[in-house]
Amino acid sequence: MADLSPQGFAPTKPLASAAQAQDPQRAAAGAVVEVFEPIVQTGTEISMRQATVLARAVQSPGKETVRSLAAAMKVSKPAITRALDRLDELKLAHRLKDPKDRRSIFVQPTSKGRAWVAAVAKTLGAL
Repeated sequence: MADLSPQGFAPTKPLASAAQAQDPQRAAAGAVVEVFEPIVQTGTEISMRQATVLARAVQSPGKETVRSLAAAMKVSKPAITRALDRLDELKLAHRLKDPKDRRSIFVQPTSKGRAWVAAVAKTLGAL
């Protein structure tokens, strides 16, 4: 993966001005735009938390629960629930009830969700 620190950032496109070349914060901001612009262009904008929930669900399909995601990400269960609400709205993931424990909810990525994660991974891998 590319070194995105201001010292290690080497843009693939020329900077807009000489002032940007001398300003590490502008250079870092340019790196962020370069990384995330292609992802945003997928047409499905989601937050970092939502993307993390989705990526973890793709990594371990049928194994991630709201509880396990909250613990792994060090956030509350309601935070994961809100992320899942948005992912479900976008048809990127849905909830499955655990037949052995009605209190547990599994996070299941949809084919659209798996394709979104693959597109993002491809974009990031090209850097």
